[in-house]
Amino acid sequence: MNDADQNGHSHEGLQKLAFWTRWTCALLALCIPFILFDLFESVMFVNGGFENWSYDSVTTYDSISATVAYVNLGVTVISTAVFGRWIYVAASNLVDYGVEQFEYTPGWSVGWFFIPIANLFKPYQAMRQIWNGSRGSPGGDIDANHTLLIFWWGSWLATGIAGNISFRTFMTAEFYEDFYRGYSALLVSSLASLVLFPIAYQLVVRVNSAQQSWTDYRSVFD
Repeated sequence: MNDADQNGHSHEGLQKLAFWTRWTCALLALCIPFILFDLFESVMFVNGGFENWSYDSVTTYDSISATVAYVNLGVTVISTAVFGRWIYVAASNLVDYGVEQFEYTPGWSVGWFFIPIANLFKPYQAMRQIWNGSRGSPGGDIDANHTLLIFWWGSWLATGIAGNISFRTFMTAEFYEDFYRGYSALLVSSLASLVLFPIAYQLVVRVNSAQQSWTDYRSVFD
């Protein structure tokens, strides 16, 4: 690829990243009301807040809750897909710009999220290189840790693990104790999500801002 082709291709990559950044941020913001709804419901159940409600009130609330749950599922699936696309484009730009220290393909930067066991640490390592490859780091260490990344990944794991426990518990729940455990896990997942989503928003914005400021198409490490 000659310099003109590389520069043109790189510029196109930055435009794509800006596009997916806008959509990712919009969807992250859209998820917040659903998180707050889950938080309200779990706090109410765990603290016995529904016990004094009338039968009609509970029935109406159950109908609303079911509708919100289906919409929330759709928004979550779309948000996950869009965030994955954002990761892919951000990683592609590192490859196109010639950041030689970047060790991941765009595909595997996303793919590691779906590999059991490895998804507990490999996505973080890939994102760490995307972050440092985009922004640069002291001494040019592309594997340097950053506080924002640590909190992002910690809250990501907490949200995912607690959410999985909640889902599996609700799927087989029959007695009050089962629902109590499910809502307790949902409470943890909701609280972790309130940490995760604002941090993810900052991560996406900062990586995009860093890549948009690139002037050297060959490498951000001089």
